[in-house]
Amino acid sequence: MLGPRALAERIIAKSARIREGDLVTIVGGTRDAALLEALAIESRKAGAYPLVTLGSDRLARRGYDEVPARYDDRPDERSRDLD
Repeated sequence: MLGPRALAERIIAKSARIREGDLVTIVGGTRDAALLEALAIESRKAGAYPLVTLGSDRLARRGYDEVPARYDDRPDERSRDLD
């Protein structure tokens, strides 16, 4: 079984074919933190610009419980710019 670093090297270089200047969005949960970090580092080593978004079950739950419903259908303007 590959560790996070070896897996990230393979994903960035071979599967995703990340290149210099690419904008890379990396999204995952707390249990994936080591892999997310490795993907970000491998992206930078390839000359790309990674943006890591880390979520958790607690964050999702609090979002449902504490954020007013009127914000549910509003798109995140930053996400639109990444497309």
